[in-house]
Amino acid sequence: MYKRITISSSLHSVNVIEHFLCDIFNDIQISDKYFTKIFISLCEAVNNAIIHGNKLDENKSVVIRADFSGPEIVFEVEDEGCGFDIKCIKDPTLPENIMKESGRGIFLISKLSDSMSFDKNGKVIRIKFNILSGNSVS
Repeated sequence: MYKRITISSSLHSVNVIEHFLCDIFNDIQISDKYFTKIFISLCEAVNNAIIHGNKLDENKSVVIRADFSGPEIVFEVEDEGCGFDIKCIKDPTLPENIMKESGRGIFLISKLSDSMSFDKNGKVIRIKFNILSGNSVS
């Protein structure tokens, strides 16, 4: 199964993520134990797309896709920005970065998901959760 939504690049648009996830959870009867980590990961990815990718330009959109046809659920979040190089992201656990107010989103997603990858020069993040196999990160 597949679902897709498109939102404007406004931080107020992030509110639709909860409803989007609830619909998916209801469609395929995912255990509620996965909801929080998927919700946090998806919110972080969408916030990054809105703030860093689209630079809060409400004329640009963020597309969120979910594919839940197999033993995992895969989300893609795509923005209309220029992309970025993942190698340039600083490790938020290093002493010089601990006190910084931003820079933890990608780190959180990597810890909460089973895998994370980027396409289109960083304009698309793909986040996977093994929800049906019982091997998902707890």
